[in-house]
Amino acid sequence: MDVIVYKYGLLPPTMNVELIDEQLKMFNQVRNKIVEAVRRHRDVRRDVDVIKDEMVGETAALVEDLNNQRRRIEESIKKRRQNKRSKAKAIRQLCRLS
Repeated sequence: MDVIVYKYGLLPPTMNVELIDEQLKMFNQVRNKIVEAVRRHRDVRRDVDVIKDEMVGETAALVEDLNNQRRRIEESIKKRRQNKRSKAKAIRQLCRLS
């Protein structure tokens, strides 16, 4: 039995060699422009992420400050309510004694 070897691939061009070289050169130029655009996009994205991280840190500090203010206001309201309740109880007790 004979062994058959198949060989796949392109044969060297016999016609339009200049056209093929020109097409390959244009393909490489387009690919290079795409790579440049992707790199620019990646750099811009990286810069945006850095700015976003800084903004998140500032926003987190602002949120923490606002939460502290809210807690202080809640405590103030709570103390006022406690004071009003204790005054009302004292008045009722005085009325009962009289």
